[in-house]
Amino acid sequence: MGCFISFKLFSQLKWQNYRLKKQLAPEKDKKKLAANKDT
Repeated sequence: MGCFISFKLFSQLKWQNYRLKKQLAPEKDKKKLAANKDT
């Protein structure tokens, strides 16, 4: 049970971190996508 809770917490933190990164660098991603399309 403890393992499951810690895993859930870990995945939640990971997901929040992922969303934060996406919010912080959406412009970079767009530029990368545009560069990939050009080449």
